[in-house]
Amino acid sequence: MSAPTAEAARHRRAMDLFLDALDRPAAGRAAFLAAACDGDAALRDEIEALLAAHDDADSTGRLDRPLLDRPDPSAPDPLLGR
Repeated sequence: MSAPTAEAARHRRAMDLFLDALDRPAAGRAAFLAAACDGDAALRDEIEALLAAHDDADSTGRLDRPLLDRPDPSAPDPLLGR
C-alpha cells in the first residue's frame, strides 16, 4: 500500500470509529474505543480528541478554540531558502 493510500485508509477508519462512538452513550465510549482501537494508542487519542472537540462545540456547531494549532502566520517560514 502506498503512503497516501495508507494514510487515507487510517483517516477513514478514524472517522468511522468516531461516528460509531458518537452513536453510543458517553459512558460506554471508553470501552468501545478500547476494543475498537485494538491497542493503537495514537488512533484512540485521535478519536478522543475528535470526541472532545465535538462535545466542546457550542450550539451553533462552532468550536470555541481551534482543533489544531496553526503556526503564527507572521513568523518566518523555517523551510524558506532550503
